[in-house]
Amino acid sequence: MCHKPIHALSDEHREKAREAHHLISQRFSTVSQTKVCNETGANKDKVNRMVNNDLDLVASMLTVLGLKVVPQDYIYCDPEIVDATAVFFQHAASSPDFMRRLLSGHSLPKGVL
Repeated sequence: MCHKPIHALSDEHREKAREAHHLISQRFSTVSQTKVCNETGANKDKVNRMVNNDLDLVASMLTVLGLKVVPQDYIYCDPEIVDATAVFFQHAASSPDFMRRLLSGHSLPKGVL
């Protein structure tokens, strides 16, 4: 091994690299290495070595680069949208009339929000 194992990474990166490693490993259990080789044109032995020997390096590199590994069907939501949604629901939760209208499917009059 020519690199640090995941457990030797800084606190800042260790857990995220573990999560990335887990997701990549998990996906390889459902998508065959053969399919990856066919799609990418990579040599089967090279992919096998990478999965068996260097997956922790790949996961660590992605983490240090600030990239995430997530399933394809996950939807990214900008942190500002999350904050705005939180404010929206805080106000909604404090207004029984608003919640009644929201859940009943009726639109709100202009200027309510």
